[in-house]
Amino acid sequence: MVVGVEHEQVGPVQFDDQNLLAVHPDINLLYTINDMQSIVSAFDARTGASLWQGRLGVATREGFSASPVAFDGKVFFTNDEGETFVLRAGRTFQLMHVNRIGERTLASPALVDGHWYIRTAQHLYAIGAK
Repeated sequence: MVVGVEHEQVGPVQFDDQNLLAVHPDINLLYTINDMQSIVSAFDARTGASLWQGRLGVATREGFSASPVAFDGKVFFTNDEGETFVLRAGRTFQLMHVNRIGERTLASPALVDGHWYIRTAQHLYAIGAK
């Protein structure tokens, strides 16, 4: 069950342990990233219809460990090399930009009180206005 999104059992949408999931409830979209191919997919949350797919960076086996985060009309995907791909949430693929922290990053980012917390293999970063 996906919290905050009306749903029903729908057709061929299947998720396995190679996919990480983000939900953007304001616009009823689901996003997945395939950990084995670096391919992001968007689905209509109500019907399960596939809307689009796109590659994030270079295809890398086991390249995404962190869960994606949907916030403020964007979806953030951080790969294991510390690159965060920022997509505009919507029914078309729109890569806005890529942020590079330059360190191995396996943990999912956390957003608390307007600050992003990112734990890398070496550091804990807090990003946001003072």
